[in-house]
Amino acid sequence: MENTSAVVVASLLLVVASLVLSILTFAQINGDGWQLPTENVKDESVPNVVRIENHQGLAKSLEECEAKRSEETLLPEPIYVNSSIFCPTYAPANNSPAWKEAARILREGLDQEQDPCKDFYAFTCNKFLSDLDIDESKIGRIQTTDLAQTEVYAAIAQALEEVNVNDNKWSETERITKAAYDACMISKRRKYKQNASKELYQYLKTLNVNVPFFNETLSKDLDIFAAIGAIEKTFGFGTLMQTTVDVDYRNITQNILYISQPILPLPRDLFVLPHNRGYRDNRSGDMAFVLSVFSMELVENFWETEELIHAARLEIADLEVQIAKASSPEREMGRHAEQYNLYTLRSLEKTYPYIGWRSYLKSYLSLEDLDESAFGKVVIKQPSYFSWLNSMLAAQDFQKRVLVNYLIALLVLDNRDFVNKPEKNDKQSVHHSTFPQSSIYPHQRIVNSDPTKIEGLNDESTQCMDILVTYLPFGAGYVYIKSLPSRDKLLEEVKNYTNLMMQSFQGDYYSIIDAYNKNKEDFYTIMKILKTDLKNREEIRKLSEKPNSSDFPKAYTIASRGIAISRELSKAFDDEGLIAAYETFKQYEEGVNEEELRLPRLEQYTPNQIFWMTYGNSLCTRQSAPSLAVEYQTASHSPSECRVNLALRNIPEFANDFGCAPLSEMAPAPRKRHPCTEVPPAQGLEQPQHISAGKTDNTLEHMCWE
Repeated sequence: MENTSAVVVASLLLVVASLVLSILTFAQINGDGWQLPTENVKDESVPNVVRIENHQGLAKSLEECEAKRSEETLLPEPIYVNSSIFCPTYAPANNSPAWKEAARILREGLDQEQDPCKDFYAFTCNKFLSDLDIDESKIGRIQTTDLAQTEVYAAIAQALEEVNVNDNKWSETERITKAAYDACMISKRRKYKQNASKELYQYLKTLNVNVPFFNETLSKDLDIFAAIGAIEKTFGFGTLMQTTVDVDYRNITQNILYISQPILPLPRDLFVLPHNRGYRDNRSGDMAFVLSVFSMELVENFWETEELIHAARLEIADLEVQIAKASSPEREMGRHAEQYNLYTLRSLEKTYPYIGWRSYLKSYLSLEDLDESAFGKVVIKQPSYFSWLNSMLAAQDFQKRVLVNYLIALLVLDNRDFVNKPEKNDKQSVHHSTFPQSSIYPHQRIVNSDPTKIEGLNDESTQCMDILVTYLPFGAGYVYIKSLPSRDKLLEEVKNYTNLMMQSFQGDYYSIIDAYNKNKEDFYTIMKILKTDLKNREEIRKLSEKPNSSDFPKAYTIASRGIAISRELSKAFDDEGLIAAYETFKQYEEGVNEEELRLPRLEQYTPNQIFWMTYGNSLCTRQSAPSLAVEYQTASHSPSECRVNLALRNIPEFANDFGCAPLSEMAPAPRKRHPCTEVPPAQGLEQPQHISAGKTDNTLEHMCWE
């Protein structure tokens, strides 16, 4: 019980530390001092005229603004000439580095020639969108947050340069992080990439798994569910099912096992809809190519396996389609009450007798035996999926050979960075003319993008930083916070959290340093340690809003928190979390009993307006046509333009803050807001609060407004 409590505490602390990368995405943070502008400066790089046409009361508003301006004789002349309908009430700016940085980020997207009352997304994002050439950079999708992340990556990489892995003057956290990063960089820069095909093959042998597409006969005593549990435990991905340990939300004093359908390697619609066959063919061809490379190291006449690999990939493709069809769509995954189904081990075996529960759980939990009285209960999240799986196994519709090939293929694809042509075969070609390569990798937690280049960060650095923040987030976060000039108020808190976690998991992570010192070019071993330990320590990871920086404007930081709330807590609407954040901001203003200072070179915008502009800026997204087409079919959210404009046009406070005239595009006819949960089932949605806004924004808008 004490060990369990320790893991719970350490894991909960991980939530805070693993998100330190989101605390600040800026390199300089200093004091809160402010000063008046000393001279009038007009920035030609940022258009300064907001053209508002046909607004009611324009003349009256301008008169009020002029009258107010004449009273403010102590202030310098306005920095900008602004003819917007909303009164440009200029006020002193806070010229601290943090506020300058916040202003710079907003200005990078701001197009002041756009009318915020007609198209707020264009107003906050047009400059960002026009400055990016998606076709040239060959990036499918990039947001403003991606650019900020690259700056953080560069700071971490620079801070790690000084760290010596074997020098005790550096903290263990820094040394472990440096060892993982250094080994990754060495691996990326090798002329011949590391080939761990033999290690993967030997690992399969320890599980008593032979390779059918190598023409090997399956062992008669093979326990495939034991192998499934072991692979999930070691590499962190599920095959026929996926298990996590989490807090029992009906009894928060204990943890419980949640067993669910597997995470699909592609969005479900790409598997089940006929017109998406091209995506499936690309994945299947990519799989065959990687398996062919895998065979080059292990089979003497590897070309003789090509026919078996071709047959295996067709069978695996069919199996994946069946699994996808049996899986619940993502839009149904938010119905938590329907996904809480308690079972004991005995009732599991009775209800689904053809699934090897005991073998799977023993292997997954690394137990010699299962004591049912001590084991407790588990939660089955999708009973319909497991009913399908049980019936297919009972009818023997799955040949064991196909299941084993599927298991091996997923393992090889998950480690595809370490499955490369042997040096002796580097000039030989694999016959894969019918195997087109796909850009979609299965079970890939890391974003394989090509971020905008910035000084000090190349492709290899970006890829290795992706790995660090995915598998060792608190290590990278600690290094980043420590590197900040004004870090003292953040460092001690983060240091305490990190030290607690490192004490809890030191036995796991210190082996990274041992592996590094043994062979710093063996990144496969270090990567395997990272994956295994991620699974061990992140069983109780929780979704959480981003911590805010006290140095940044409250309008800026609280709006950022509203984005996190709207994404995680309100599945149907972006405006729900945003309204909550806005109310929080207004309470803050009332509490301090004074208005915030203005942003440098954006003095004409009030804190309220900056709040909404921050929300719009955070969702600025440039996408290629193919990326947008896939998102329309598969994403849980609408395109960013809809998420900004449709959400804000439903918020009267936004229209008031920007002086939008009634019946304008961003200020439709007044309507009464009410919770979506009050919508009766007769309108077609049993639980509308859980339905994604991805394809039904207009419907949801009518449901929640009258």
